[in-house]
Amino acid sequence: MKKRIQKYLIIIALLAAVACEVLLHFSPVFPKSYVGWIALVFVGVPFMLCVEELGAMILSPKFIASWSRGARISYAVIAMVIMLIVLIPAFVFVAYLIGS
Repeated sequence: MKKRIQKYLIIIALLAAVACEVLLHFSPVFPKSYVGWIALVFVGVPFMLCVEELGAMILSPKFIASWSRGARISYAVIAMVIMLIVLIPAFVFVAYLIGS
C-alpha cells in the first residue's frame, strides 16, 4: 500500500514539474480558471512533449548522419521553417486554451 501511494506521489510530482516547464514556455499566459489549469495539464503538457519528440525525430543524427554537410544544413533549415509554420498557430491555440 505504501509503495502504491509513493508511486502516485512520484507521478504527481513529475506532472507538476512538467506543468511548470510548460508554464515557462507559455510565460505571458497564465491560467486564470480551472479550465485553464485543466488545459495546461491535458493539452499543454502533451503538446510540448510531442513538439520535443518531433524535433528530436526530425533532426536525429541517425537519420541525417550519412548526408553531406550542405544537405544536412539545407534539410535542417527547411524542416525548422516548416515546423514553425505548422506549430506557431498550434502554440497560439494552446496558449488561448490555457489563458481562458
